[in-house]
Amino acid sequence: MSEQELCSSEIDRVQYFPDADGDGFGSAVTPLCEERIGHVSNALDCDDDDETLNPASTELCGDGVDNDCDGLIDAEQAREWSGCTHLPLEDIYIGLSDLVYDEDCWGYASSQRNGEEILLKFPSIEDGGARLAYELGTGDNMPSLAVVPGTGEIMIGLSNGRLGRVTERYDVETEQYDVEILFSDSGKENRISDVGVYYWSNEILNVAPSSLAVDLEGWVWLPIDVAVLQLSLDGQLAQRHALPRSDNDIIESVAVSGAGLAYASVGEEVYRLDPDDEEADVLYYTAEDIILDMTFDGEVLYLITLGGDIWRVSGAGDASVVVTNQPQGKIAVTPDRFLVLFVPNLPTSSPRYFSWALCD
Repeated sequence: MSEQELCSSEIDRVQYFPDADGDGFGSAVTPLCEERIGHVSNALDCDDDDETLNPASTELCGDGVDNDCDGLIDAEQAREWSGCTHLPLEDIYIGLSDLVYDEDCWGYASSQRNGEEILLKFPSIEDGGARLAYELGTGDNMPSLAVVPGTGEIMIGLSNGRLGRVTERYDVETEQYDVEILFSDSGKENRISDVGVYYWSNEILNVAPSSLAVDLEGWVWLPIDVAVLQLSLDGQLAQRHALPRSDNDIIESVAVSGAGLAYASVGEEVYRLDPDDEEADVLYYTAEDIILDMTFDGEVLYLITLGGDIWRVSGAGDASVVVTNQPQGKIAVTPDRFLVLFVPNLPTSSPRYFSWALCD
């Protein structure tokens, strides 16, 4: 047998991989079966041309490089959850469309149980206790959620361009918590009727607005496919931001930065929204793929694309991939600085949840 055939056989023997940069970690190429100079008995190096990039290195934040070869860029795995709780998948009912956190590390998710829309609350680690479930009775498939800064009120985005607020008033007759509808914009011209243009493979996320945001000034930003509605907390329409887009692009996601500025994605582009003048909305960033969802960690923007890549965009506009080939899902950054990805379940599969500790 040839040397390559010996190495690929079932015989238990050591394999040796080239270590071009001399850092003690080899590259994953065809191995040798005999020890040679410049070879090592592992294939753990992710860049065999740079001795500083290997599994023994420490991840450096903000350099756009996978320093420790764990497949993640500018993220660390070792830090423990300090305040916010993991999302308990066993408590999730059929479907889940959004996940947000308040300033006290409580998590909120929209789900469904026995045909009724559910708002799930997940206490912080400090507060402990079990999750709470509120039946909303809105008749919608999974609304989008946003937390009002300072007050902790929960706003919800519903189908047909509606905005609601969870009052937490309990109705003993319906056994549901009350949702106050603050605004409704049912005009057909404000939405795209052809379902084929929607991006989410999980059709649940194509029913109601897949995103909602509230900024520090108390403006609510509600996407309705072809525009972003700027609303007051009591549901008064202030402006309708019609961003530049092609016929097949829809306004998919809205998010608010640490400085309180609102942003919206349409197709591959992210725009910064001007609350005083809709004509002053400006292009902020152009991605390499259609953007499904986005969130902020301070002034750093994270976004997930149709192809499953999660990108990090610095305040200066420098972009790098954090992790690749992820399933479609919603992303959020917790107050204790974990980037979380929730993958809504399809009718025949279970929901999934991933998290990465962000570097300081």
